[in-house]
Amino acid sequence: MDGSPPPSPPSRPRSTGGKPPIRIRCWMVTEDAPSHDGTLCCSVWEAREAFVNPEPVKRPTWGIQIYDTRSNSGKSMKQLKKLALKIYEDTWDVRSAMGRETLDRIDLYGLPMPDDTPPAERAERCKAHNAKEIATRNASGKIDFYVPRMDCGFPGSGRRCLLLIDRPEDEWDEPDEGGFLSVQWDPEVRKDSDVGSAESSLPEGREDQIRFYRYEYSEVEGVMQNMRDGVEWFDQNYVDTGLVAEELREAVERAQRSEGDGQ
Repeated sequence: MDGSPPPSPPSRPRSTGGKPPIRIRCWMVTEDAPSHDGTLCCSVWEAREAFVNPEPVKRPTWGIQIYDTRSNSGKSMKQLKKLALKIYEDTWDVRSAMGRETLDRIDLYGLPMPDDTPPAERAERCKAHNAKEIATRNASGKIDFYVPRMDCGFPGSGRRCLLLIDRPEDEWDEPDEGGFLSVQWDPEVRKDSDVGSAESSLPEGREDQIRFYRYEYSEVEGVMQNMRDGVEWFDQNYVDTGLVAEELREAVERAQRSEGDGQ
C-alpha cells in the first residue's frame, strides 16, 4: 500500500447521460403494406421496446420506397418480404450512420415489367405509381404508411426519390452495370388537385425533372444513407410538431371535395 487513494470508479458512457442504460428488446417486422391498385407491397422495419415501462411500438414514419421491376417479381408476398428483409439488413449499418437512434422502414413493391423495358420507362412507371400511392395514402388520413420527401425531410422543397431493381441478382454488382436505379423527381403538388392526379405528372416542359442514376448493390447502402439524411429533423420538426397530421388533414379534405364535385 502506498497510501494513495483508490482509483475512482469509471464513469458511465456519455451516450446514456450518466444514467443506467435502458434495456430494450428488438425484433424485425415484415408485413403487408397497402397499394392503391393491388400491386404487391410489403414493409419491413425494426421494432424496439423497453423492458421496463414499455411504450406502444410504432411503425417508423420515414419510409424508403423500393420497386422490384424484374419480370418475375410481384408473384409471391413471401419472396417479396424475404427480399425486403435482406435489403434492410444488408444496408442498415451504413445507411443509419447518421441518426442511428431514429428508425426507418422499407416499403418494397413488386411491379414486374418485361425484361427489355428501357430504364427511362421503368423510372417513369415507378414514379407515376409511387406518386399515386402517396396521394392515396395521404387521402386516407392515416400516418401508418406515410411516405416522406427524400430531401432531408424539409417541407416545401418537394423532392421525391425511390430505388428500383431492374436486373437479376447475380448482376447486381457488375462494375458500372449494377442492378439498381435511383430515381428522383420534383413534383408540383397543387392543393386543388384530386387524389388521382396529385403528384401524378410533371408540369409540361419539365420532364427533365425526372433523373435516374445506376448503382451497384454495394453502393446502395450509401444511396440509402443520403435518402435518410433528414430523418431525425423530420421526426422532431415535422412529426412531433403535428405538421404531418396537418398535411394529412388537408389531403383528406381535398379528396372529399373531389368526391363531392364528381357527384
